[in-house]
Formats: sequence, C-alpha cells, structure tokens
Amino acid sequence: MLLTQARLFDEPQLAALCLDTIDKNTPDALAADGFTDVDRDTLCAVLERDTLRIREAKLFQAVIRWSEAECTRQSLPITPENQRAVLGPSLTLVRFPLMSVEEFAAGPAQSGLLEDSQLVRLFLYFHVNPKPAIPFFDGPRCSMTGKEQVVHRFQHIESRWGYSGTSDRIRLTER
Repeated sequence: MLLTQARLFDEPQLAALCLDTIDKNTPDALAADGFTDVDRDTLCAVLERDTLRIREAKLFQAVIRWSEAECTRQSLPITPENQRAVLGPSLTLVRFPLMSVEEFAAGPAQSGLLEDSQLVRLFLYFHVNPKPAIPFFDGPRCSMTGKEQVVHRFQHIESRWGYSGTSDRIRLTER
C-alpha cells in the first residue's frame, strides 16, 4: 500500500493524501488486496482515524483479514491467540461500543480475539447504566450512525446547467 511507503520514507504530504483517500473510500480501501500487506503501525494509523466511513462491524472484518495475512507472513497457524498477538494494540482501536449488540454478538464475541473479561465488560456496556469503563474508545467515526442510505439525485446528467432563479435543494425525511 502506498501509505506504508509514504510513512517509511517520511513523506507526510503523501501520507496525508493516502489517508484522505482511505477516509473517502474506506470500504474499497479495506477490501483491496494491498490492505492486508500493510505493517501494524500503518494499520494502527488507519484504525485510529475518526474520519473512516465504514461501519465498525465491517472494519472488524477487515482487521480479521489483516491478522490472518500477518499470521501467514510470520508462519504462525491462524488461531485466535496468534491473531491477538499479531494485532497487539491495534485490536483496542476497533470501536466495539459503536456496534449494535447483535453485530457484536455475531462477530467479535464469537471470534475468539477478545479475552473473556473484555467480552463481559463489553456486554455490560451494551446492557447496563451507568456504562462500565472499557478499554475501547466509543467516539463516533464520521457520523456513521444508523442505517447507511444511498441517494441518487439525478436520473441522467446533461452537459449544460440552467438556473431559473429558484432555490435548488434536497429535503430528506424519515418515513
């Protein structure tokens, strides 16, 4: 991935452009084959961003893919213990509290990557008030809350644009 090279050769402007592109195209960037080739420091640089446009459950799936590839690179069997070891501190950058309890129960809770004490604390976080202290950040990423919606405003595009003097706006309402 170009971001890894930009960080390696101390090119902050190029690294910033790469991160901006990842922010704008997060699902595609994390699905790319090159994502699993980045080093752990670069993975952490991506995971700690507040501007990623992706649901946390999908981000966790990408982290699992990365950990499997890293285990393979290090000639380790792909086990939850080895995945946890290669992930190191990057696992705490996944914002599990942003998932729905269903997403958490169906994915991370069954992955074996989290320790039992972390699982208990996260399930308590989902179900009790006041919320217990957890080692995972719960700040939102890029206002990714609720169901993702796609709006196609124009049915076709013409080469010219006219202005009639009236307001041009979109109103979105929930039904």
